Amino acid sequence: MANPSFYFAIFKRLQGCDGGMADGSSHFDVGNLPELSGGFSLTDPHHLHGMFGTVTHVVGGSLPPILDGKAVLTATAADSPLYVVLHACMLGQKPFVSNPASFSDWPVMPNYGSVASNTVWNESNSGGNDLVGALKTWIDGGKPDDTPKPNALLRTTLTQLQASMARFPGIADFDKPPFVQIPVLFVCSKSGDDGRRTGDLGVPAANSAPANYWATSPIYLLDPATGLQHQGDLKATETYNVAAVIGNCGNWPAGRLAQGGTNITVRCDAEVFNSGFGPSFPLPSLSNLDPTGTAPVFEQWGLPPKSYDLVGFRFEVDSVFAGLAKALAKAVTDNSFNLGGFATPEAWLKGGHPCVKVYITGGETKSNLTIHPKWNDVPVPDTPIATNRHIAQHNLAPFAADVHADKKPKPKWKNFIAPQVGRGVTNRLVLEHALRVTDAQFYLAMPKATFEHYVRKGGAIRNLAEVHDVTDKPFPDAVILRETARGGEIVLAAHDKELYLGLSLGIAVAAERPAPLGEASIIHHAHDGTIAGGFTLNVVAG
Repeated sequence: MANPSFYFAIFKRLQGCDGGMADGSSHFDVGNLPELSGGFSLTDPHHLHGMFGTVTHVVGGSLPPILDGKAVLTATAADSPLYVVLHACMLGQKPFVSNPASFSDWPVMPNYGSVASNTVWNESNSGGNDLVGALKTWIDGGKPDDTPKPNALLRTTLTQLQASMARFPGIADFDKPPFVQIPVLFVCSKSGDDGRRTGDLGVPAANSAPANYWATSPIYLLDPATGLQHQGDLKATETYNVAAVIGNCGNWPAGRLAQGGTNITVRCDAEVFNSGFGPSFPLPSLSNLDPTGTAPVFEQWGLPPKSYDLVGFRFEVDSVFAGLAKALAKAVTDNSFNLGGFATPEAWLKGGHPCVKVYITGGETKSNLTIHPKWNDVPVPDTPIATNRHIAQHNLAPFAADVHADKKPKPKWKNFIAPQVGRGVTNRLVLEHALRVTDAQFYLAMPKATFEHYVRKGGAIRNLAEVHDVTDKPFPDAVILRETARGGEIVLAAHDKELYLGLSLGIAVAAERPAPLGEASIIHHAHDGTIAGGFTLNVVAG
């Protein structure tokens, strides 16, 4: 059996057992504590005295110097001080470990006097959960370190960013009238996002989500064995971790560990590659101690005011592909999608690329305040744009093309979905890029019925022309348009009944040398001109 996630299932539960990063907690290097409890830190597993580090003590403190410099974790659970003292708690030993002798001066953890009221500890070691057992399995399994490694996800980076985070506008400090105490939660759509969005309490947003949020959100696909960012295409049978940054820009801590707090719950959906939203499949939470568990809800135990933290989900390529195919098949059955001549959804999906959407579904306690949008635990089709701080999405995908030295290179295709935004109104898809025509030529394709019903009748094309000389089509029944001038645009008539339109972006790369050429984006505009979604491709001559 695979290991549970060290960082999201084990480490973050241990944080929760000790207060969830709240001020005054005894393992977080805060306040005026004379020393770290137990001699180790839970701020960051790679802290000098973190779980991968060594035990320390302060002269005159309660921790005996005999343990100073000893590794918190060793090669086996039986010889690892942290596991020994946690296991001793499960055995009911108190107040100090009695065996083996080398740990006899280390106190049992959690402290035996606090176990009865430690809800995170008790839930993590009952009802089918076995945190201590999972820790043993992980240590004896070689301690694979899936702590997220990209710079944007590092604890040091998040700590630096939160130092400059502004509190939510319009909310008074809790020590001043009107004594409003409220957590304000958000999923980051860019590094340093402070959660403010257009319409919040009537205050103009100084730091709203960027227009191309799908390319800037700090949501990463990681190697579960190393925590490093995955590069390149997704591979069948492989499993990856999805990590995303969430924040609290309010003036009150959030989560069940906060006074009067409610559970912070977060979910993540894989979606068919799209320009806003589309058929989706829920990803399992990496907080599941059982690595085969499929429960989709990630609970963040606590989130102090003006702070960031990470949530994580498991991305199994085969399961995601099967789940999206099933969701797409339902859309076909409901007459909400045209496969463009393909016999199966699987065939259409092979030309696409999944994206992920992370959204918070619980944790705010003052839903009566005028914070946009009003709280709703049901993720109705929505996009982060500049208004919904509870959602972030990442669509950025690689687009490697073969090198072509001839004058008419063949396009490579990326299938995507364009949803109807608004009822009974037109939408626009605009192609944006800065590539030279000598480097790349751009195409857009759609099924013939889509072109006839929603473009020729009630729609329009600009800087695009229909062509018939392209032999490599993205799907059998395709009308293909080639960009004739930079800024190709399709105006789509309202398609409320056929909610999702299947299209494809083709790029023929003519560059003779392997190199990154730049980015190309499809921008989805609502009827009023606002950006409703989109995606960005990195164009690379392979």
